[in-house]
Amino acid sequence: MLDAELAEIVANLRVLGTDIADVEVKNSHGGLPKSLRETLSAFSNTRGGVVILGLDESRGFAPAGLSNPAKNAADLGSMCSSEMEPPLRPLIGVHQFEGEQVVVAEIPELDPAQRPCFYTGAGMTKGSFVRVSDGDRRLSAYEVQVMLSSRGQPRDDEQAVPGTTIEDLVPASVDNLVARLRTNRPYAFKDLDHLAVLRRAKVLVPDQDGGDTVSLAGLLALGSYHQERFPQLMVTFVHYPTITGAQSASGERFLDNVALEGPVPVMVRDTLAAIRRNMSRRAVIADAGRQDIWEYPETALREAVVNALVHRDLSGSARGTQIQVEMYPDRLVIKNPGGLFGPVTVDSLGEDGISSARQRHPHQAAGRRSAAGRDPDRLREPRLRHPRHARLTAHRRHEPATVRGPDLFLHCDLPEPHSPFRRHHHVDHCPGRAWAQRQPVRSPGHPPRGGSPG
Repeated sequence: MLDAELAEIVANLRVLGTDIADVEVKNSHGGLPKSLRETLSAFSNTRGGVVILGLDESRGFAPAGLSNPAKNAADLGSMCSSEMEPPLRPLIGVHQFEGEQVVVAEIPELDPAQRPCFYTGAGMTKGSFVRVSDGDRRLSAYEVQVMLSSRGQPRDDEQAVPGTTIEDLVPASVDNLVARLRTNRPYAFKDLDHLAVLRRAKVLVPDQDGGDTVSLAGLLALGSYHQERFPQLMVTFVHYPTITGAQSASGERFLDNVALEGPVPVMVRDTLAAIRRNMSRRAVIADAGRQDIWEYPETALREAVVNALVHRDLSGSARGTQIQVEMYPDRLVIKNPGGLFGPVTVDSLGEDGISSARQRHPHQAAGRRSAAGRDPDRLREPRLRHPRHARLTAHRRHEPATVRGPDLFLHCDLPEPHSPFRRHHHVDHCPGRAWAQRQPVRSPGHPPRGGSPG
């Protein structure tokens, strides 16, 4: 970092009057503070950041006067390499600032395969942090588990469900899957018998005695009623009468409230039916006759619902969480447990060529290969010819990070901003655009504002 860059950073801090998400200031007049370990963990587990030692935030970020800057820099390097796991290798330098010396360390963001970085003295669960606004927040045990699962391909969907056999599967669904695999993937499945196809597709997996038992993915996709064993692996749909979710003036709390159970294909069907039942539609008279226009494009709805079901977290800690679909007068919200997996990040949502599937066998549940980020255009109005990709707009603490684009508002509303642990698809409609708030009906031949005819 150059001295001029340091001066610009401090000037920005003085304007704001506080630390920011990627800059942390420590007085350090009496040595390195214990809280510095938390900041090192938080920066490396989030997006990286800059630590400045030798400024006093209480005096307007004036130089505090380090007694031995060289020792502070050496101690910081030692802390990063010997007290953090995995060891950190920041760029550390001593800079002249307003007549005093300060220590500046640029902390790199760790690759997801190496997270979480934690303070070894506290252990992984208590010593792992993430950066939230201008503070460091300790990760929960579940959040640590999600980070660990991102180091490799999770295999939760392949886990055997004790006490199950092929008799727990719906025969017609099994036959359809076998036929589809033999047709679409003949090299792998064409010459195998029925049971061998199910074993290779991981519908059936070995139990402790070497016999066949049904995998979790197989039970979710092909079972008759997996909620008997996993009661919360279902979908709930709620239609609220007000924008905030509070009861209406007449005392109504819900306009509709249903629990949707059964295997994944049935839950997809019934969830779409519930949404459709609560959506408004308008009739447009065109040259070819009457055309019904729904508030939310059905192609995008199906994609969002299928992705929420197929890519949910199936680890033991998340099996008590339902998928929630919430309809408000101005938006539709779909929540599922689990974060963005692999190379997919909030910044890369909607980019072509970036794809990652949490489950090893998502096609079992959806009847197709589906991966997060693979087909962003399905989440856009199909009538627009030139959808553009989304971009990230940051928000303050406790506000959702919002990916905005002319064709889609996708809110990633997480427990804290930039936390990768709970994905919350929040699809808003914007008047006159692809996703339209109570989509206005336009005459044939007049395109939406911001769109193109088509």
